[in-house]
Amino acid sequence: MQRAIDSRISARIGQYSRVLYQELRDLVEDDRGLVATSARRRWVRQAVDEALHRLIQEPRAQRPERLLLREVRHCFAMSQLPRVVLAINETVSAAIAFLDMPECQELLRGRCRAMTRNGDQCRRPPVTGEDYCPSHRHLLEPRPTRLQPVAPLERAPLAPAERAVA
Repeated sequence: MQRAIDSRISARIGQYSRVLYQELRDLVEDDRGLVATSARRRWVRQAVDEALHRLIQEPRAQRPERLLLREVRHCFAMSQLPRVVLAINETVSAAIAFLDMPECQELLRGRCRAMTRNGDQCRRPPVTGEDYCPSHRHLLEPRPTRLQPVAPLERAPLAPAERAVA
């Protein structure tokens, strides 16, 4: 049952991915032999697909459209970047709106958000009110920050009796 739910969401995100790639495909710059246009198009297609599917795994990611633009902007001429930015922003916003729909959220909530060593999503149910199962609950805790150097302690002036001993 869960595989069917995941495949429906993944298929819909795949549709957003295809639409965005179709908008960007013809804007890819031709480098006149330095790097084949087909190789650049493959790069763009793969980056778009990975970025949009990443939205399912990392729903709280900050500025996913910006990350995608960083990955693909070298494939486009400077004159085309405004169109590229607009297409990416509109498509990513639409995909996020789809994933934020209550029906979609209920489908996604049925599993732990952690990833296994194989790269698959954990299949265990999450603890009530949280996003992770008991095995992955440690992922909720903030990671320890680096320790800041501590200033040396000031020594109190020695009493007259201690000065004689020192």
